[in-house]
Amino acid sequence: MSLWRWSVDELALQRLSYITSCFHHMVACVGSSADGHFLREQMEESRRRAERVVSALSQRLLCQLSGSTPSMLKDRKSSERLWVNFLSAVENFLSDMRKASHLIGWFPLTDRRTLVNTGAVDGLVVLEASPQESWISLEEEPNLDLNTQICRTEQLLSELQLRVPVFLWAVECGNPAWFESGTELDTPDDSLEDLMEVVTHSNKVSSCCCIRASK
Repeated sequence: MSLWRWSVDELALQRLSYITSCFHHMVACVGSSADGHFLREQMEESRRRAERVVSALSQRLLCQLSGSTPSMLKDRKSSERLWVNFLSAVENFLSDMRKASHLIGWFPLTDRRTLVNTGAVDGLVVLEASPQESWISLEEEPNLDLNTQICRTEQLLSELQLRVPVFLWAVECGNPAWFESGTELDTPDDSLEDLMEVVTHSNKVSSCCCIRASK
């Protein structure tokens, strides 16, 4: 696989993991004393961003795995590893959306007395990585409600698994895990950070992805 194509696909997969990880942490706050309208709005925005990345990256990987040119066949193992990691990320995201749907139904914001006092304060600062790769569509799309997006993601997963018959257990890891290799995790190249932008409620730029209580 060409270095440029690998960098773009791998970077997009990392950004998808960042976005879905942020969504995972936000879902954990639903129903707690840290819940509120701001958190719900940030969750909706995260879902939209994840939807765009999933749609674009799935099309790129489908093209690579369905091609029959010699270069594509040579790079198939690398593409299959990306494919397995991509499906795992989408499945985790789908699980979090289902959990969010249940929690939102159990804890409406109309009565804050039903929220669980976890010790966290209301009002969260959410820092989320949003990918800005040129091949991701930036066109405005109609907002999907949570249950509609869950159904669409379930359908997408089923279609992808049918179109690409890759046995997940048959795909081998290309490199040893970092704790097995005895080396520290590599830090991303600074040049790659130009492709991402982190947005907060105060429009500041940061390079982390976290949720913390505001003062």
